[in-house]
Amino acid sequence: MRRSRHAPDSFRAISLSFNAEETPETATTVKPNYTQLLAKNFPENGWVFLTGDSDNILKLTRAIGYTFKKKDEYTFIHPSALIVLDQDGQIIKYVYGSFIPGDVDLALAEAAKGTPASSIHRLLAFCFSANPRQNQQVLAYFKMGTAAILLIGGLWFLLFLRQKKSDQPKPRP
Repeated sequence: MRRSRHAPDSFRAISLSFNAEETPETATTVKPNYTQLLAKNFPENGWVFLTGDSDNILKLTRAIGYTFKKKDEYTFIHPSALIVLDQDGQIIKYVYGSFIPGDVDLALAEAAKGTPASSIHRLLAFCFSANPRQNQQVLAYFKMGTAAILLIGGLWFLLFLRQKKSDQPKPRP
């Protein structure tokens, strides 16, 4: 299965552990669990796994606008996100949720050009929480809003056609 149209050596991936208890040795141990999912030609140094102390983890996550919350010793609540940087380290795009190859390819292409872009996934992640009942309510509002816009647009169009018909000269007998 094709994951990306970009050459594996044209970008680097960095994973950061939020758990200050994890060490570089922990990162070395877990790295093969993830890199085995990659294409065989992906360079070994193409994906780096980082750990750090609490202060440095917080400094980095705040600098990139990423939030997480520690629930218990081993559980962290956080969005699933890729943060794509250009060669100068400028944030180009946030890719949220499941990482669809087309979204990742687009983000990598934008990073290669150095062009920042917004992400609809961030808006949707903001609008749709993990609470299914709340999601249904938000979706119901979207449906009502869409119906109202279509109704108003349809009425406006009918009035426009009616006005245009009345503006036409009437044929003489």
